[in-house]
Amino acid sequence: MLLENTAISHSTCLLCDCIITQENNSKEHIIPQGIGGKKMVSGVLCVDCNSKTGLDWDSKLTEQLEPFDRMLRTKHARKKSARKIEAFINGKNERMLENPDGSLSPIKPECAIYEENGIRKIHVQAADKKLAKQALKGRLKKIAQNFDISAINLSATEDVVQTIRKENMSLGNDFSYRSMVKSALVFAVKNGVDKTSCPIPLQYLKNNKTKPFFQFYYEKDLILNRSHNKIFHCVAIHSNDNLLLAYVEYFSVFRYIICLSNTYLGKPVHNSYFVDPVLGKEFIQEFEMPITAKELPELYKYKESCKHGMEKSMDFFMQCSKNNNLNALIDRGMKDAIDYAFKNCGAKENGLVKNICGLILEPEACQAYDIARF
Repeated sequence: MLLENTAISHSTCLLCDCIITQENNSKEHIIPQGIGGKKMVSGVLCVDCNSKTGLDWDSKLTEQLEPFDRMLRTKHARKKSARKIEAFINGKNERMLENPDGSLSPIKPECAIYEENGIRKIHVQAADKKLAKQALKGRLKKIAQNFDISAINLSATEDVVQTIRKENMSLGNDFSYRSMVKSALVFAVKNGVDKTSCPIPLQYLKNNKTKPFFQFYYEKDLILNRSHNKIFHCVAIHSNDNLLLAYVEYFSVFRYIICLSNTYLGKPVHNSYFVDPVLGKEFIQEFEMPITAKELPELYKYKESCKHGMEKSMDFFMQCSKNNNLNALIDRGMKDAIDYAFKNCGAKENGLVKNICGLILEPEACQAYDIARF
């Protein structure tokens, strides 16, 4: 767990070396807030460096990881606005709006007029009823003057379609890597490590060229007793003889080892910070880093095992995402069924309605929802 310290424990900014005072002190997220980070620490970065690295580095990391955030429908992603994406829907490429809850809707409402059993009908496809009514009013003005929209029998349905979304699900540019190294170094400093013990990452963050000191790591799972149904972010640090290592993981997919120092002489340290981006909650998890100085040169080389390890972790992420979306769909179906019961079955507040889920689900899927209390 993270050491708590609200005082200014370090006299200079990690990046610009200015003296940190009460006036220029800032709160820095260990994991960027844009991907669900919660914990903040102070006394490490001045306001100017915090703002600049947030705009230049953290924003790029957040942008690259946004598809993962939205696919999980995390608590943080649900607060975001809709975005335009490309999707392959029912055999056709379409430009669509992806809503914060993961659903898709047309960028602009679409209207179509047709006849069914001698009745003229208008089909409107839109993100919500409000936009549908606006589009309907506009269409009616063209075909009928002074038409009262309240006289129309309106009904709404939600279509389920087969969709393939086109996403760039990769991580890798200098800005994103700087954000990652910054997270590791900030976490180390807040756990008592003197920043002067970490010259290589400091040089890297100050825009100087350095030798390789971080790489993907999938040789071994460093997380002990990893959960088979939880996605998380983490930053961990561990000292071993003269080595000070950091481990950073995003969405349980991207996993990196970072050598903060190979000449470390400070006190032993073994600490970690884990956060569940779906629920927005921190939790405690054990880890290990049984890596020696002799192994480091080989770690910096990209191996075929990195590719296989990433593919395996990506499969794990996709399965968790699928399960989350299925649970959300069931919950939404239950809410619709309850709303239907209130409107059509004579249900009263604080009353009892039985077997309502049979309206929308097969009986076998409804065992846990047999009785719903209001």
